[in-house]
Amino acid sequence: YQAGDILGMKGPRLDYVPAELMAPGEISFTSDPQLGKAVITAASWEEMCDRAAEYFTMRKPMVMGSSSTYAQTMYNLFTSPEFRAGKTASNETFKALNIPEHPSRGIANVLQDQVAPVMVKGYRPGEGIDADRFPTERVMDNMQKLHEDLSQTAARSTTFTKFARGEASYEEYMKDLRTQLDKQGGGWVTVAPRDTAQQGNDSESAAVTNISRQNAEIWGEKAGLVGYEIGGAQYQAGLIRGFDPAMILKLGLPYNMPAHSLQRSQYVNGLAELPTSIRQPLFDATAEVVAKHYRPEVGVGGKWVPWHPYNFHAGNYFESARNYSPQDETTGELLKAKCIPMPNWVFSPKFALEHLKTWTGRQID
Repeated sequence: YQAGDILGMKGPRLDYVPAELMAPGEISFTSDPQLGKAVITAASWEEMCDRAAEYFTMRKPMVMGSSSTYAQTMYNLFTSPEFRAGKTASNETFKALNIPEHPSRGIANVLQDQVAPVMVKGYRPGEGIDADRFPTERVMDNMQKLHEDLSQTAARSTTFTKFARGEASYEEYMKDLRTQLDKQGGGWVTVAPRDTAQQGNDSESAAVTNISRQNAEIWGEKAGLVGYEIGGAQYQAGLIRGFDPAMILKLGLPYNMPAHSLQRSQYVNGLAELPTSIRQPLFDATAEVVAKHYRPEVGVGGKWVPWHPYNFHAGNYFESARNYSPQDETTGELLKAKCIPMPNWVFSPKFALEHLKTWTGRQID
């Protein structure tokens, strides 16, 4: 236990305190008590108690080290009705004192006691600040070890595994999924740590897709994970940096759960709206890539492809006069390619519950 050092006093100077002394230096428990004095002037005992309470609230020593309950204890003493009424003798103050269980904490306490130790030592011993540029040698060593550990652990087979290989029907997979969700009381889908890397490194997440997928299909699956999101932007980010976007896609296809993706279907993950004549071949080609990954000798082969992209960013727009909806069009195109899209409703105050009902009905149809 380190009591700390006193550096001086802090807080506003008060007109009714003509003299004040606080000896700086190390606080010692084995020598004389730390010297601290204040002269408080007042016209009456009541005023003196009020000013003392104010003083111990606003003026405090600057301590590099553990905080003290002394100021709060003195405040409690000078605001005590018995003490102010003169019913507490000088040798009875400890009997009447209300000593706090812990000192008050300010920003300095949080920085000193919580932030600084994490910065120096990390959440675990030896994981503090790394002064080298990212990716540092320590990061690479940890990544290599994680790769080795995950590579030596086999992912568990599920009904989705059989469905993806063409050994079970989509209906059998859905029946098993509903049973799992009912047993668990729900389910979850993850983008970690891929999404974290994307946000922190301007879509540069392709490099962690493989290890992120392994983490999902091994450890996530054991914790009730029912889907893994590959993402959407890293295909384009990888392409403009010379990587094969199809390889990025395949590295993210899990063994035992569906792969999701932020499929901006109306734009096919670009920024310009594309016509059906361009979208459909792209959906067909994507379906073939995914199908050959899971069923190398068969490909699509007229069967449902275990590719479950979110039909995202197309929005809720629907023109009833023409029975036209860009999202409905792209959902139909993905279904035609034998993919299994998941249309996304975009919550907005512009769309009432009645719009959601009609949208839900169209998705079911």
